[in-house]
Amino acid sequence: MLLDGLSFDLLLSIALIALATAALRARDLFKSIVIFMLFGLLVAIAWVRVHAPDLALAEAAIGSGITGALFLGALNRIERKRKGAASGRLENPVNGSTSGAWAVLLTLVLTGLLAMAVLSGWSYSGGLADEALSRIDESGVVNPVTAVILNFRAYDTLLEIGVLLLAVLGVYAVCEGQTMRDLRRRDRSKVLETFVHLLSPMVVLTAGYLVWVGYKEPGGAFQAGALLGGAGVVLLLSGRELPLHTARTVVRIILGGGFLVFLLAGLLVMKDRAFLEYPRASAKHIILIIELACTVSIGAILTVLFSGCANLLAAPSEEEGP
Repeated sequence: MLLDGLSFDLLLSIALIALATAALRARDLFKSIVIFMLFGLLVAIAWVRVHAPDLALAEAAIGSGITGALFLGALNRIERKRKGAASGRLENPVNGSTSGAWAVLLTLVLTGLLAMAVLSGWSYSGGLADEALSRIDESGVVNPVTAVILNFRAYDTLLEIGVLLLAVLGVYAVCEGQTMRDLRRRDRSKVLETFVHLLSPMVVLTAGYLVWVGYKEPGGAFQAGALLGGAGVVLLLSGRELPLHTARTVVRIILGGGFLVFLLAGLLVMKDRAFLEYPRASAKHIILIIELACTVSIGAILTVLFSGCANLLAAPSEEEGP
């Protein structure tokens, strides 16, 4: 059984290196994006192999799903803008260039160094894992990943939510306050509409389950928010119009609600303790409230980022069309 596991890990490692190299060297950008998405799925499997299912969920949803959709949307609009070019398609700018060769070389060097470290018996001390596990009861949750992310290193997570919020504000600023582009199509597919109707409620329920189960099992705000963001992307791609402009008060509340609730939770406990140092008796409930707010905000932010990038990359003729 151990040999089978080692064989699988070896094949997985080889496949990751091969896909990363193929994504860099692909002549066609569409093929490069598809390979990148396959690479993200294999990375998610790699996270499962190292017993990090939380990261696997986030990688599959964001690293492969949302990011892949962003790349495909960007490529579609760039090609439309340049459809009058003689070639009719864009070549991968990395292919055949010095930067591409250096990227492949650096990847191979790093891979060799990692292999040498493993073969030479390199040991890992374990860091602060033992100390974190010994104080898991103080966090208010059972899942050690949730305990670390939302309690022991809550400062980092608060800043991560802030970075997402700044990113979406940057998209709005570049758009100069214009309404996100309406992606509706006249020739919408009835099959796609039916699929979206059936899928959306299931995604919302699954996201809610991931938030609820996150205190004891793999899950949490980032994974659930990624699912909601994916549902928003599917709605946009199916031709639905979503009210995404910040002129709407409810949109502002949804986008900034996660960061605001997180910040307020840290400030409210400062009467008797340090910032973001939750009381043991109420830590579980505080973390649940933070995760619920962050889930909605992350889902909305990812949807707006996709819609905003599509708006920014659209050709002028598309914006002025009927």
